[in-house]
Amino acid sequence: MPVIFYEKETEERARVMLVHSMPEQLSAKRIAEGIEIETVPDPPEVAFDEVALPYCNPVDKTMWWEVTKRELTPQEKRLLGRIGSLEQRVGKLEGGRGERQPLSL
Repeated sequence: MPVIFYEKETEERARVMLVHSMPEQLSAKRIAEGIEIETVPDPPEVAFDEVALPYCNPVDKTMWWEVTKRELTPQEKRLLGRIGSLEQRVGKLEGGRGERQPLSL
């Protein structure tokens, strides 16, 4: 069973900091610092501007993912601006024919 190590937020909610899939390589003392769980759920799919963060409940030994928005990097912001500009140019070149959908996050 995987062992997860976490930072407690409340009695029943903690942010997962590390998932160790081979606990047989850990000492008993180190294993005791975390909790063993049955399975690690797969992270959900996220949008371009989102991130999935792992959480656990140390009481009932469950783990889940929470999706939250993230701030775009300056480079991502520039690229999105450039894409928008290029989409406008393509629309003009097409002479307004067809419906172009702008890039959405």
